[in-house]
This record gives sequence, C-alpha cells and structure tokens, in this order.
Amino acid sequence: RKIGRAKSCCLQWGVAMDHTSEGFITGMACFDLMALTGNFENPGGMLAADPAFGMSVTWSPRGSVWDECSEPIPHPERKNHGGYKALEAMNGISPDALLEAMETGEPYPIKAMFMMQNNAIACMGAQPQRILPALQKMEFNVVVDLFLTPTALACADVLLPAACFAERIGITGHQPYALGAIAQAVEPLGECKSDQRIIYELGDRFAGRDHRPWDSEQDFYDYLLRSTGFTYDSLKERAWAYPEFEYRKYEKGLLRPDGTPGFATSTGRYNFYCPEMLHFGLSPLADYEEPPESPVSAPDLAEKYPLVLTTGARKWGFFHSEHRQSPSMRRLHPEPEFLVHPETAAAYGIADGDWCTISNNLGSARLRAHTTVRIRKDTVSADHGWWFPERGPEDGTLFGTLESNINQLVPMRPGKSGLGASYKSQLCRIDRIEE
Repeated sequence: RKIGRAKSCCLQWGVAMDHTSEGFITGMACFDLMALTGNFENPGGMLAADPAFGMSVTWSPRGSVWDECSEPIPHPERKNHGGYKALEAMNGISPDALLEAMETGEPYPIKAMFMMQNNAIACMGAQPQRILPALQKMEFNVVVDLFLTPTALACADVLLPAACFAERIGITGHQPYALGAIAQAVEPLGECKSDQRIIYELGDRFAGRDHRPWDSEQDFYDYLLRSTGFTYDSLKERAWAYPEFEYRKYEKGLLRPDGTPGFATSTGRYNFYCPEMLHFGLSPLADYEEPPESPVSAPDLAEKYPLVLTTGARKWGFFHSEHRQSPSMRRLHPEPEFLVHPETAAAYGIADGDWCTISNNLGSARLRAHTTVRIRKDTVSADHGWWFPERGPEDGTLFGTLESNINQLVPMRPGKSGLGASYKSQLCRIDRIEE
C-alpha cells in the first residue's frame, strides 16, 4: 500500500535474490509490483534502460537475447545447456551440467579448462569438494589470476599473471548509468598482462591475427567506443560520462523497434502474463515456489538440520575470496565467522567466539560463532570465500581452502530456468567444537 500511494518508487536488489533457486521469478514479481503501481519510466521509478551511450560491452542490448531464441544454435551437440531451455535460447552453458560432464565424461568429455580470475575452489562454485577432483582430472588447465590462489595451486598447468587495475588501461562504468576510463598508473610487474591482452593474444594463436581490427589495447577500446561519440583519450580526459535519461519512453515509441508506442514485448504492453516463459517450459506468471531445501518443502531434512543457512554476506575489506592475503584488510575480519542469535547459540551450548561446525547433508565447514540480535532465531549467516594464504603453498592443504568453505553445504544446482542458485536457502545444524 505504501508503494502504491507513493509519488514514485523503485526497487534495488543484488545477489541475495539472485542466489535463490527461483530468483529469476522473484525478479519478475518485483517488476510486476512496479508496473501495478505505475512506477515504470517515471522520475524516481524503474527505467527501461539502454546501455550507456549504446556501448553494450557489459550490458546486453535490449531484444538481442529473444531475437536469437528462434535461430538454430550452431553445433547443438556441443552445447551443454543441461536441458534448460532458457540457457539453450541464450546459447549458455549450465554450470551443473558442466561439472557433471567433467566428472563423468557425459554427454562428452571435458579435457581442458581456462579459468580467468574466478578461484573456483575457494569461492566461485558450489560443492568445491566435487570441483577440486574434477579439475584435477583435466588433461590441461590454464589459470589467469593476480596471485597464487588455491585453485591455481591445485590444478594449474600454466599460471598466467594478470595485471591489476592500476597496471592497465580500460573502460569502466555502472551500466547503464555511466561510462568512464581506467587510466594506467604504474607499469605492470614482471610478465603481467591485462585480461584483454591475454584474451586477444590467445585469439591470435587460435584464429590468426586477422580476427581483430586493432593493434594495441587503446585501439581495442577505441573500437569498442566507435559508436559512442568518445575515444579512449577523450573519455580519459573527463570525469564520468552520464547519458541523459528520457522518461516515459513507452509513450513516445522509443522502446520498440517499429517506433510505435508501448513496451518492447510481443504485445506492446507490459506483460504480467509473459507468453515467452511458456517457450522455456516455465509459468507465464510470477508465482511463488518454496526453495528445494526449507522447513516447508523438506520437513524430514529439517528435522535433522533445523536451521536455515544463508551465505555470502559482504564483509568490509574483502570482495569474495580477494584480500585474505592483505594484512591491512585481514585485520578488519581476521577469521571466518557465522552470525547466530544469542538465544539460538545458547540452545546449542555455543558462546560468542566458539569455533563450531556448520553441517548438512552435503558437507561441513569450520567457522567461529558471532552472536548478534540482528539475525533471526531460526537462521545462521555464514562467511564465504575463506582461505588462509599465510600457511604458504607447501602446507599441503591448498591454503586450508576446504576447512572453512561454506560452499561445501551448497548444491551445484540452478533453478528451473537454469538461472539462480541456492546460496541463500539451505538447511543446516551447528555444533560447538570441543577444543
């Protein structure tokens, strides 16, 4: 009611919603709420935004995904989309199907992996206890990263050192709101190269030099900016470049390719009933579905694991698995923790600061309890991305990356659309570790 009576309203969400199994459908519901209350394309409301200045490097052009849905995908036998029609339409790969193919060789064997700054074992994948042996089965692995991570240590046949942001030029922005330039401050250390140079030099080896119309990194960025009215140099000489917003574009024919009023949908209207979802075998309406593991959907499992587990809350000083090796950042948050209500902790015989095991039917992790009334009594919130670089590579534990890795309790499984994950919606129990 407050949203409906407000002069304007918009919703902002991040990975907390995306990291549930059916977060895609939840996003539909949020947009429906904004449409019902007249908060689309109005000042202070939600906007049907284009890429900043038409540069769609970090933002898909509107309509391109759906336009490709009806086109045959080349070499469909090579596309491991896991049977998810939405991923098939987007020409995307299913992470769970990829992992299964790495483990079993079905529907075809995976023989090599190229991993670029993603530290899959420590952070970027559910069930790392499956990912680690699967990666070690590969015939050849290449890892590109800023430093020696657990993933690089465990499985890299070749480790390519990447330049950090201060060692390279680039383009940045908060799409679709702004566009800016990254100005190089220092020369790269040793043999470090930028991500872009690594990618297109590899492309030269595979496809030959003729595949790219540029000779240098600056030429590359000028090529990307070719339709924006900027060059890399002109963008670098100014502050952020902000495109002008035009409201109520649906009234002026600015959203549809044919220039007629309406939204860029098959009907021209805002589709609360979305017929395209039927193409993917999904409900055309934004209906609610309980997470696969919850006290409601899995009561038998909840008897053994009675607490709801959410993971991945951001901590000052860290970004995912980054900065554990930085003493100044590590002082802000020296050890892996989970948040638990004081009454819940007391019921399990746990005091603030106790080392505990969080476990469920998939795995377990070791973290220190931090009691707080900021969390629900039926829920615990666990850190993610932990490893211990102070141990050194000779320790034999891959920097202890599986000891406090909460991803071991999360299944490698998307939602029905092939999108989404279950990082925010698991069941668990907590037990104090007797010292």
